[in-house]
Amino acid sequence: MGAVLNGDQHCKTSMIELKEKVQAMFGLTDDAKKSNYLLDAFVKEIMEV
Repeated sequence: MGAVLNGDQHCKTSMIELKEKVQAMFGLTDDAKKSNYLLDAFVKEIMEV
């Protein structure tokens, strides 16, 4: 699975889906609020380039 990193809402949705698949595959957990914050920051950074 991959994600098109163009900064739109579909981009963030794809990255969340990818993150969730990796978590399920390896039995990992995370802080959803922190993950969303980091994804928002990443998307913002993509849009600036």
